[in-house]
Amino acid sequence: MHSWLPNRRVLTMLSAVLLVAWSVTTGIVFGEEANVPDRTWLYAQPKIHYPDAIEESFASGRTPVRVIVHLEAPSTMKTPDLKTVSRRKQTRRAIRAIREPVVQRIESDDVTVNREFNYIPAMAVSVSAQGLEQLVDDGDIATIEPDRILTAHTTQGIALMQASALGDAYAGEGVAIAICDTGIDYIHSRLGGDSFPNAKVIGGYDFGDDDSDPMDTNGHGTHCAGIAAGDASSSGDYAGGVAPGVKLYALKITTGFTGGAYASDMVAAWEWCVSHQYDDPDNPILVISTSFGVGGYSGNCDAVSSVLTESAADVANAGISIFASSGNDGYCGKIASPACISHVISVGAVFDDNIGGYGFCVEEESCASNKQAYTACSTGYISWAYTTAADRVAPYSNVSESLDLFAPSHMATTTDIGDDFVDDFGGTSRPAPMPPVWRP
Repeated sequence: MHSWLPNRRVLTMLSAVLLVAWSVTTGIVFGEEANVPDRTWLYAQPKIHYPDAIEESFASGRTPVRVIVHLEAPSTMKTPDLKTVSRRKQTRRAIRAIREPVVQRIESDDVTVNREFNYIPAMAVSVSAQGLEQLVDDGDIATIEPDRILTAHTTQGIALMQASALGDAYAGEGVAIAICDTGIDYIHSRLGGDSFPNAKVIGGYDFGDDDSDPMDTNGHGTHCAGIAAGDASSSGDYAGGVAPGVKLYALKITTGFTGGAYASDMVAAWEWCVSHQYDDPDNPILVISTSFGVGGYSGNCDAVSSVLTESAADVANAGISIFASSGNDGYCGKIASPACISHVISVGAVFDDNIGGYGFCVEEESCASNKQAYTACSTGYISWAYTTAADRVAPYSNVSESLDLFAPSHMATTTDIGDDFVDDFGGTSRPAPMPPVWRP
């Protein structure tokens, strides 16, 4: 992510007057540290979707601001046929032909292209206030949406899922699952134990840092990878993943050690899965698991982010299923995005046993039982689970009528970075990697 600040300079009285006059005519107003769009202008632009989120980014001083630009394109490109490799190549060529002239025209000190997509006529860019105005005025740009930041939704539950017998007959051989997360510690003895790629983690990429090494320095992705497909063992508390025969792809969407990811990097990872689905023909990518999300939405949320919705449709069209965690806010009628998007299978959390009484931070509007004000929670509220039991929905799990599945959560033992293990992994991050791999 690039940093940017306007050059400081001493203004004469005349130049200051001219600057103010120019800002009024263009709709741009300068603050002390960074320029911000005029609020009236911003909300009056039909091309700009969710101007409140873009305004918040400018107001926070995180300039330049990251947005996703959708280009004018034939309607057929919104749902391209991606069933064969040759058609995928045709789609990439067609979108590149639309995108390249726009990129050549808009790139400047005020507009930087961060990410170009292969199967969607769109791209992620960073803009100053002047750059945002430039994009609005460009006739080949259809819409502009914020590049939202998605956050991680932080005994294995195998018995509750009745997966043991199935696992004895089918351990997942011939399938690869892409862990779209903070990366994977592929040096871990249960996750290949060798340099990248290896026998378990057979490929991947780091989209957060834009390099070829998806090593996990956060831990979250390694936790999820261990839940899905870590190698089994007859000793220790970690019994292995739900499907230890599955191969893994490590797709890191976070930057450095952080646990947050831009939506554009998630889309880039999803598209990578389509392009690289058959890199190993014996282990094609059939599943994407992502335990990241943002917000809470009742029912279908396809309109919230066009780029995520279109990409999810492309992935499904290619024969790949996306499983996403529902979120940890304790909402009783809403789930997070992208879990709420069409073509994404949403996964909520249930306990797999009586783990004793625990308190879980929830949002104020949660209808979780035994909720009370609690200053130690960043949300300001906690829900006390005085009694827990197998199959009981965890208080923090977002649920709604559109939720697709539940899977076991909380107090899971799984792999950790540094060839270590954790015994308290929970949240809806834990169940998301489970359903995709235990079903043949």
